[in-house]
Amino acid sequence: MYTTDAKSHTEHDGSPDRFGNKCLISWFTSREYYPDEWAELLVKSGATCVAPVAERHDGFAVCASQQER
Repeated sequence: MYTTDAKSHTEHDGSPDRFGNKCLISWFTSREYYPDEWAELLVKSGATCVAPVAERHDGFAVCASQQER
C-alpha cells in the first residue's frame, strides 16, 4: 500500500527536495473531474463548510496567481 509520508515518497519517487510538488503537478488533469458529484457528496455528508486549498503547507501554489503568469 502506498502511503503519503516522506519516507514512502522518497522510496517511490526520490527525495521531495528534488522531486516534489512542482514535478507531480503535471500528473493531475481534469480527466476525471466531476465537481457536481463532489458537491452532491459534500451535501450528503452534512458538510457545512468547504475550503479549497490554494497553497500547500510547503508553499506550493495549487493555482496560478497573477504574480506567476
